[in-house]
Amino acid sequence: MRTLSATLLAAQKAPTRNPYVKVEIRPKIGAATRLDWQRIYTGSEPDYYHAATCPGDGSLIRARIAIIDSTRQLYRQRVTNPDQGADFSPWTYIAYTSVAGTALASYGANVIHFWADTNQKTIKYQESSDNGVTWGSIQTLYTTTYGIYHLAAAMKPNGDVCLFYFEFDVIKAVKRVSGTWGSPATWTNSLDVVSGMATAYQNDWNLVISGRNASNQRGVWSGIYGDGGSVSLDTWSALKEILLSDNTNVDYKYPSLTYDGIIHRLTLLELYSGGPVEGYYKRPYLSFQTPQSTYLDNLWREPYPFNLSGEYGLAIAKVPTKIFLSIPSGVWQAILSSTALDVTPDVLELRQVISPPSGRGSGGGGNLVIELDNSRGQYANFNKKGGEILVSPGYNTTAGDESSPGPSFWIESGEYLSQPSKSSLIIHATDVWGLLQNWQARRQITWTKDSFSVKEILIWLLSRIGIPLVVTSQSSVVTSFKPAFTIHPGESALAAVKRLLGTVPDVLLFREAVAYLKHPQSQDPTDYAYFLAPSSNQHPLLQGRYGENSWQPNWIQVWGTETPLIRVDRIQWDELERVYDRLHQVQDLNLNTVLLAQQRGDALLRKAEISSKLSQITVPTNCGQELWDVVEVNDSRAGFQAKKYRLVGLEVDFSPLRQRYQQKLSLGTP
Repeated sequence: MRTLSATLLAAQKAPTRNPYVKVEIRPKIGAATRLDWQRIYTGSEPDYYHAATCPGDGSLIRARIAIIDSTRQLYRQRVTNPDQGADFSPWTYIAYTSVAGTALASYGANVIHFWADTNQKTIKYQESSDNGVTWGSIQTLYTTTYGIYHLAAAMKPNGDVCLFYFEFDVIKAVKRVSGTWGSPATWTNSLDVVSGMATAYQNDWNLVISGRNASNQRGVWSGIYGDGGSVSLDTWSALKEILLSDNTNVDYKYPSLTYDGIIHRLTLLELYSGGPVEGYYKRPYLSFQTPQSTYLDNLWREPYPFNLSGEYGLAIAKVPTKIFLSIPSGVWQAILSSTALDVTPDVLELRQVISPPSGRGSGGGGNLVIELDNSRGQYANFNKKGGEILVSPGYNTTAGDESSPGPSFWIESGEYLSQPSKSSLIIHATDVWGLLQNWQARRQITWTKDSFSVKEILIWLLSRIGIPLVVTSQSSVVTSFKPAFTIHPGESALAAVKRLLGTVPDVLLFREAVAYLKHPQSQDPTDYAYFLAPSSNQHPLLQGRYGENSWQPNWIQVWGTETPLIRVDRIQWDELERVYDRLHQVQDLNLNTVLLAQQRGDALLRKAEISSKLSQITVPTNCGQELWDVVEVNDSRAGFQAKKYRLVGLEVDFSPLRQRYQQKLSLGTP
């Protein structure tokens, strides 16, 4: 149960209550700030290697290479106030250059610009200490042995700089610390081909690299060159897969990376050449790091396409309040703000269902329907589809209006209702389970046996929709069981998560846009109590319906490996003797010990136990109640006191016009 203030607890237990339900629509995709892109420049510059950065004054500095008279020439521009109507057309010639590309980095007023001379070996750079208004002379940093490609650079808050480049068949890093350049350091990983590289500094030198591995798989990987944050100083972390494809007609190139102050955001280019002419494409994709994760965790939202065709990808850069995307002939901006639209005063009706998905099939989960007053036409141009909607149930208390944020929902549709007596907008929204249902595997994804635990696979799956996972309690098996697990092409994340949760006793619940892992156990303490005839400081019970089902199943038979043969039975004998056998068989070659088979049988039998009581009570809304809480029901009409149940579903029903504000709580075995 969510923690409530003393005044809010008192208000919801009082004999008379004044409802307050806060409803906000927030620009969120998963748990991250949603970016709505607006194109602010369209030009005619040819697409080629380019870069962008934003120094501390909010200006946008861009660099591009152009092929003119068979030579590669480097240009740079600075736009003081990048916004709609700004002039992005002037470019300043810098130098002749090569196919090594170009890199920009900045922090505060300091800006540094890298490129390679026409021999593709001599690294040049130029610096500014006044946000790119003026620049010092061009300097030579280093001359490499072989030709170089894919320059990428980042700058620390103290002015230290690290430049990365691909030379022959390795990636190298050269740092300037306290004003002194060191020698290039060679990485300790390997890829057969590197097709692009990006870096951003946040505690370490964080990298994204595209290319091909030794198995000729095309991919995008993250890595870290340590600065003492998550990785030791001057140490290279292992590469971790962001995207991987076995299709030799797919390539990934030219990633770009920035840190927006909370999470890393990524762009990359996907190229496909395996279909008919109309099937060819060169399309940028966007992604972002799952909030509350570290860069080393390598948790990224599933990359999604950007409506643009191009050869060299998108550069990404940020100022405190905006993110920019850039190609030579175009600039886009998005406001980096999580400002909410408060629709609380306009709520006419609200019905919120919070429940886990059904045990079988692909459906289940919660939903939200809200009707908003539109009598003033204030929602006539409603364009929030896909946005997060957050309902925070509450009451007017002695401390003012107080509420407790519940689980997040995301707007699926809206419809206008026009009647003689009213005009309204009805919003339909889905929860995290719905987001999981909408994600489908683009390819087969496989975890080999003994490589990742059920918990780690759950974390990865949730990250693909931008949802972090936090543990409130967990079983030992969710971390120790490391199955061979495959997600097939076209399979939804919902189906995969349900399969995973079917192997462990743990369950999921949600608070705002965060998933919480919980291990419900029969000895869990009571979270809250309801009373038919409440005295002071007791929560009223309005009505109840109490039932008990036969266990479905009451006998779990688990088959594991064949050599040696493993078979385990888990039986609820009282149930079996009453209704005879309700057998469920499990066959899983991941179960190679008797203990694992026993744990599987126990987990399935425990979930059958929780579902065996089909009871429901109606109460004045409890603002902190959530799935899997343990509650006590005191109902003298039914003839029992302090009877424990576990919450397996809840429904909030709010109607100011009908003066209705209550919850229906679905209850199972504690």
